[in-house]
Amino acid sequence: MTASTSELTHVSRLPGVAFIFKKALISAFVALVLFSLMIGIRTEAGPTGQLIYWTRFDDLAILVGIVFVGSIAVELFGNGGGRQGPRGPFRNRCKPRSISQAARSRRCF
Repeated sequence: MTASTSELTHVSRLPGVAFIFKKALISAFVALVLFSLMIGIRTEAGPTGQLIYWTRFDDLAILVGIVFVGSIAVELFGNGGGRQGPRGPFRNRCKPRSISQAARSRRCF
């Protein structure tokens, strides 16, 4: 007995939503750790020469949010670092056989 094509499931080549979300959370956490002291806290010399500081957690939260959304955008629209081949709107649709053929064909670039 063979399975018909309607019974077969289609496997997507794109990474799943859980993978993209997990990778974006990890990127945002790394950004939070790296930027927490550089952007989250500002120090200056006070009027009497003492060191004073104040927090800028709103700026830090904005940057971490940008990293989170940017990571999702790169995974959805970029090629994902070339792991699975080109995908998305930025892929190169021309695959020349050699470098000389690519140089002759202007429509590929």
